[in-house]
Amino acid sequence: GRIQSADGNTYFDLDDGEIGGRIVFTRDGQQVTLDTLGGETKDAKDYIDNTLPGVLQDIYDQLDGQIEQFFETYDPTLTNEPASTWTTTELKEQHLGDLFYNTTTGKVFRFVKENGAYKWQELSDSEVAKALELANDALELAGTKRRIFTSTPYTPYEVGDLWVQGANGDIMMCKTSRVTGNYTISDWELASKYTNDASLIDFITGSYANKIAEIESGLDGKIESWFQTTDPASSWTNTELKDAHIGDMWYNGTSKTLKRYTKNDSEYSWTTIEDSTAVDAYKNAAQAQDTADSKRRVFVVTPYPPYDIGDLWVDGKDIHRCKTNRESGSFSASDWVIPVAYDNTKTVIDGGVVTSGTIQLAGNDSSIKAGITGNGTTESSIRMWAGATYENRASAPFRVDQSGKVVATNAVITGEVNATKGVFQNVIVKGSIRSPFVSAGDSFD
Repeated sequence: GRIQSADGNTYFDLDDGEIGGRIVFTRDGQQVTLDTLGGETKDAKDYIDNTLPGVLQDIYDQLDGQIEQFFETYDPTLTNEPASTWTTTELKEQHLGDLFYNTTTGKVFRFVKENGAYKWQELSDSEVAKALELANDALELAGTKRRIFTSTPYTPYEVGDLWVQGANGDIMMCKTSRVTGNYTISDWELASKYTNDASLIDFITGSYANKIAEIESGLDGKIESWFQTTDPASSWTNTELKDAHIGDMWYNGTSKTLKRYTKNDSEYSWTTIEDSTAVDAYKNAAQAQDTADSKRRVFVVTPYPPYDIGDLWVDGKDIHRCKTNRESGSFSASDWVIPVAYDNTKTVIDGGVVTSGTIQLAGNDSSIKAGITGNGTTESSIRMWAGATYENRASAPFRVDQSGKVVATNAVITGEVNATKGVFQNVIVKGSIRSPFVSAGDSFD
């Protein structure tokens, strides 16, 4: 009834149910206290009483740890394959959770039991559909089904089989078949790259929300442009003001630099613009008549009043500059001109011959005053003009069209004129006008 050490200090008294002395428990070479063992025993009992029954039920529901997967060109029913071959309740129970992929439509179905009835239930999970699509694209085997392992895979497994690792894992696809032997991790690779809802929510509430806020702040369709040597942002003292000016342009006439006001994360700064065309446009605008507040607007939609001389309008193709102030009313195209001279037609010098599509002449105010162009194919197409912009050349006070017609407002002509018709008003005659138009001695009013 009693087991004891040689000195009697350590003992097991089975009759009285008593253990005494110095007793040390070891596990993997490490000493473990009775308190630790007692806690582990309690945890083990709790697991056995509360958690293990559910695990056992799951294992019972899916004893083989795999879900079969079928690929066909039609939607599954209970009367077509594969369900038509599951003729007993036992077979149907074994196939609960199996997946069916319609390779034509991309629809995914799962075999389920609902209120005692078996059926194929269509799934809407896009990640499952994507994984099945990739599996279907893999090397085709003799059969038309794939396995889906919900625990560590075991042989046999084949190229295209899937391994779903759970809520904190990945979806893996078999790339190397293995008929016998042990599972090998190198036989598997990620089936697809995907993001979880947490990452999506972070994007929506983070960078995407910030970008939407920036867009909303510019919904009036204009960006203010500043022409001065001092930093205009020095007066933007709060976040609301800074956000309102995101996208603004600042041209420093002294340093000849062009910058754009930007926000990166929570930092505001001026970013230098290197595009020479944009810099030239702002240089020309800066040389125009100054407005009282020394700034310019840049319209990215059709301008609307008020707008001032020097304001810019970028329509996606050309850059226009305002030449006429308009405080109210409606937009007028005649208020705007192209501030720079350019044309897409190549200019070629061949010996003494120079060919070009359009030549435009700008005045001191940087707006177009006259030009020559080959654009247009009709008899009324203007070839030379003066006193108007390129856009308004058809109404210029002086113009010559393709047919040779000349319009010269306020023309002063000297020399010989050979006219076959016309109207003379308030004519002063020096010398004489001969027949057949008039007779000698006729007078003019």
